[in-house]
Amino acid sequence: MNNIKIASHLEEISKRILEAEPKNEGSAKGYKRAADVIRKHGVEIRSAEQAAELRGIGPKITKTIGEFLLYGKSERNELLKPLTPNIQEIVFNPENEKQLRFKEYLKNLYDFGAVKAQSLIDEGYTNLYDIYMYAPLNNQQRKGIYWRNHINQPVPRSEIDVLRIILSELWANIPEIHWEIVGSYRRGEEKSGDVDILVYSPHVNITGLVNALQTFIVERLTETATMFEGLFRLSNKLYAHRIDIKLSSIQAWPFMMLYFTGSQQFNILMRSRAISLGLKLNEVGLTIVQTGEYIPLHSEEEVFRYLGLKYLTPEQRMRNLKFLERS
Repeated sequence: MNNIKIASHLEEISKRILEAEPKNEGSAKGYKRAADVIRKHGVEIRSAEQAAELRGIGPKITKTIGEFLLYGKSERNELLKPLTPNIQEIVFNPENEKQLRFKEYLKNLYDFGAVKAQSLIDEGYTNLYDIYMYAPLNNQQRKGIYWRNHINQPVPRSEIDVLRIILSELWANIPEIHWEIVGSYRRGEEKSGDVDILVYSPHVNITGLVNALQTFIVERLTETATMFEGLFRLSNKLYAHRIDIKLSSIQAWPFMMLYFTGSQQFNILMRSRAISLGLKLNEVGLTIVQTGEYIPLHSEEEVFRYLGLKYLTPEQRMRNLKFLERS
């Protein structure tokens, strides 16, 4: 529960800074980003030293967290309070904490998010059974509740290795097909939140790709002309896991490989580098901002080279990435 309390306190400070010190927007954003990091962190924060190890938590915010953990308040927030009478102070009591825990749980369900979670709480829902049975949910949200205990389980690398072999066999006869499992699996991590697959072939569509996998698909969540989100299960003795399949054009392939391999921090640094050169980099291409001219590149190595950066292998693009070295 500490993480929710800390994150809520940092968000309160962020709101107060924006009202009292509108020119200090950067500081407000820093507190908000720190709140997001703390909220998503899987281990309970019990000390300022522990918080200081997380990316995005600088000395000032570390001091604030330490004060909050010791006293339930912080000097930064107390100084801002007289200047921001319209910002409601977050008060923690047993009922408030119970509601916050429930909101955090709801917003992490598939296709819910913070807005839907808060609206359900505002409507008076206090348990998942009543939400599933009576709340106004879409089909994806009901499926998210049904499969919640599966979706929340990390995907072991060993299961993705097996899936890779299966895909190699099932898609072997599709002409000119190029595909790759990206995300944390491509970065060499032992566990993944889901399985992301990029595919290029002029001879197949999403429906054909998914139908070939039908034996292992236990739920279809979302499907468009270029994207499929669902659940696969290798065995009834194993959990079902999220699988996302995305179609790419041959032109966008290196950029989609770069983006969907990640990590998030790596993508932020790459895009920042592009901006500094007057370019715009995203998952579909690289363009010159002033003219909109598209820059055709054919590999991830070419993207790095064009940005004047040393190539980093997928394994080097981890969340603890510090700097991209310029070549």
